[in-house]
Amino acid sequence: RVLFRSCSGYQNWQSLNLYFSADAIHQPGQIIRIASGCSEKEQEELHDLHSLLPSRYSVHFTPDYSKDPNTGDTYPFYNKPFGLKHWLANSILQPFPKDAIIALLDPDFIFLRKLE
Repeated sequence: RVLFRSCSGYQNWQSLNLYFSADAIHQPGQIIRIASGCSEKEQEELHDLHSLLPSRYSVHFTPDYSKDPNTGDTYPFYNKPFGLKHWLANSILQPFPKDAIIALLDPDFIFLRKLE
């Protein structure tokens, strides 16, 4: 299911649209892409891509959480909550400022106005 892989070209394209829409409306703050289950080669490619972007855009890699360890079922959407949990536990931004606001956005989100 290539559509749901965090490191697919499709996800890259969607994430770039999100970044560029944030720039277009002058959304403040950092935007961190959470990419789950990427191969080493895919991680290198994403690092190369992010090196071309402003420093406020970064990527955080997590393990692949799409397989339920209890049932063995594959459900790609597990990557979203467990990827966020991994980022929260391992973020270099910790400790988070008391006034920090964290929003979980899908890669196909496009900013039309600032989040306040």
